[in-house]
Amino acid sequence: MRGAHVIITQEGRSGSVSYEEGGKRISGWWEFGGGDVITIVSMGERSQWEKAYPWAMERRGDILRNVADEVIRQKASGCVAEIGYDDGSITIRRGHGAPRPTPRTAGPTAWYGRYRDLKVKLAVLVGAIALIFGGVVWLKNEFLVIDPGPGTPLGDAVRTEQHVAILLQTLEAYTPSLHRDHSKDRYSVGMLLIPLDGSAPRKVPIREGLEGNSFSLARILGSDGRTLWFDVNGTGGVDLRTYEVVQGEPRDPRGLQGGRALPFQPRIDAHLASGLCLDEHTWLGLLSVPELEKEYAPGKWVRKIADANDARQLRRLQRSLLGDSATTGSRRIISMDPIGKEEFLNASFLRMDERSEPIRPSEPDGALMLYTSEPGLKGTLVMARVDMEGRIIWHVDTAIDRFKLQRILPGGQVTAFMGTRLPVPGKVSEPILVLVDHASGKAVTHSLWR
Repeated sequence: MRGAHVIITQEGRSGSVSYEEGGKRISGWWEFGGGDVITIVSMGERSQWEKAYPWAMERRGDILRNVADEVIRQKASGCVAEIGYDDGSITIRRGHGAPRPTPRTAGPTAWYGRYRDLKVKLAVLVGAIALIFGGVVWLKNEFLVIDPGPGTPLGDAVRTEQHVAILLQTLEAYTPSLHRDHSKDRYSVGMLLIPLDGSAPRKVPIREGLEGNSFSLARILGSDGRTLWFDVNGTGGVDLRTYEVVQGEPRDPRGLQGGRALPFQPRIDAHLASGLCLDEHTWLGLLSVPELEKEYAPGKWVRKIADANDARQLRRLQRSLLGDSATTGSRRIISMDPIGKEEFLNASFLRMDERSEPIRPSEPDGALMLYTSEPGLKGTLVMARVDMEGRIIWHVDTAIDRFKLQRILPGGQVTAFMGTRLPVPGKVSEPILVLVDHASGKAVTHSLWR
C-alpha cells in the first residue's frame, strides 16, 4: 500500500507490530511460537477495529495481508502466513525448505527470556501452594468437622392465626480435638413456622455465632398479623409474607397475638375441664369413682367452669340433673347417672384456658376429650370427639408420651400438642408437634428436630 509501512520491535521472545499509514497507526503484538510455527502476530479482533480504527475497516483484509508480507520479508524469509480475518491473528509457519531460525543464546534479549521463564515457573509454584493450602482449609472446615445434629426446641411455642411458631437452637459444626473447650461452642437460633392448615413447615434463620449462655432468655413475643416478633439477643421479627427477618420492635407489645406477660408457660391442667353444662339443668362430666363419692355426689354443688385434676384415674362419662342456680352461679346436683360402661384413663374435656368452658364443636354438637391410651409407662395422649349422648365420633392417638406432654395450644378448628414420643432405650426421645383437626380427627405430626 502506497505510503504505508510496518514497524516490528523485539523484547526478548516477544515484541510489538505497528502498521502506519498517513499518520495513523494500528498496534499489535507478536511472540515466538513452537514446532513449525515461527511467530504468532495479533493485530486485534474485528470488534476492536470498529471502535479504535473505523477508518481502516473497509481495507482490513488488505492491511492484514500487508502486515503478514512485511513480517515474512523483514524477519522470516521463506515462511508462509495464515491469516485469521475475524480475530486478526497471523500465524507465520516455516515454509518448504526454509531454514530453521538460530536461537538467540546471548545478549540482553536471551537473558530477558530466561527471566520471563523463571517468573512463569514461580507463578505456577505459588499457585500450587495456594491450591494445596485451600484444600487443607476446605478439608478442615468441610470434612474434618463434627455435624452436631439437628436443632432442638428453645423456649415456649406460640400460636397465631395461621401458624404455631417455636424457636430452635442448633450447635454449629466444630472441629474435634482431644481437649475440646466447650466454652468456644457456638450456636445458631432459628424460628420454625408450622402452618395450621397442615402444609409444610418453614425454618427461618435468625441469629448465628451465639455463645451457649447468651440466649437463655430468648422467646417469641407474638404476632401483629404481619410480623412475628421475637427477642433473641435483641428484638426483631419475621415477615409472615416474605419470611425475611426484619429489624425493629413491635409498636404495641401488649397487643401481640400469642404473647404472654408471664414468664412461664400455662400449666397443662389449665386446659382441662371435668364437665360442661348442656343446658340449665343438664351437666355432662368425666368422673372417677372417688370423685363421684366426694365432690360430685348428689347434694353437692357444681360450677359452670369445673376444673379437672390431671390424675391417673379411670373416669366414665356421667350425665347429671341439676337444680336451680345459687347466687354464686353454682347448681346443686340432684342426680348423677353413668353413660355407657367404657372408662377412660385420666380423661377430661379440652378448653381454651382456666377461665373458659370446654370447646363445643358443632354438627353434631359435642365436646373434645383427652385421655391416656393405657396405664404404665407406655401411655400416650389420645384425643376424641364425643356427642351430647356420650358417643365417640372419632378418636386419634397423638403418639405423645402422656406424661411428657409439654404444651397444649387449643383453637377453634385445630388444636396443637407439643411433647415427646415414648422413650426408646439408649436414645433421646424425639420432640414432636401434632395438629389435630376438630371436625375430622385428622392428625398431622411434625418433628421438632430440624
